[in-house]
Amino acid sequence: MSANSPAGTHLDPMLTSLDIGHPVYAAILDPDTAFWALVDKTRVADTLAGSPLRDAYRQHA
Repeated sequence: MSANSPAGTHLDPMLTSLDIGHPVYAAILDPDTAFWALVDKTRVADTLAGSPLRDAYRQHA
């Protein structure tokens, strides 16, 4: 962890979505750790708002 990291950076990872040009899937990623996962495009908002994937990642990030 860098001394310049904002407080809570590793307690609340920033997950964001990225359209990868696939007809069904988008990527969910954390640019600070290079974590990524493929998610059905119809579930991106639900995944970012709260899901087993997000919760598991938060526990291990």
